[in-house]
Amino acid sequence: MSKTTVFLVVSDLTGLLSSDIIALSNARNNARADLNGVYVDLEEGDTYGDLRTSYKDLYSPMKGHGSLRMKDGAEYWALPFTASDEMTVPDPLYAIVLDRAGYLSFGWDVEEIV
Repeated sequence: MSKTTVFLVVSDLTGLLSSDIIALSNARNNARADLNGVYVDLEEGDTYGDLRTSYKDLYSPMKGHGSLRMKDGAEYWALPFTASDEMTVPDPLYAIVLDRAGYLSFGWDVEEIV
């Protein structure tokens, strides 16, 4: 199976994580823990904000912690990850999963360079 990158695009960091997102995130964090000796274990009741904080704390010196983007003046957090058959569709009130083409055509605000 080829590795396909998809993007978890979060519009509301207060939303609760589903158990499948927690399991996939913990598996990814556990696999990378040897790289920097840090591991954050997410649990039931954690939010997308907790997920963002765990990735920011773990990966900020390297790629893989996601990025903040703007669309129609609203802030979104976009996290790239490897697609998995184990992940279900997140609650669209809080987040969506986009393939690369969907991510690129999402309608992000254009930043003006002055």
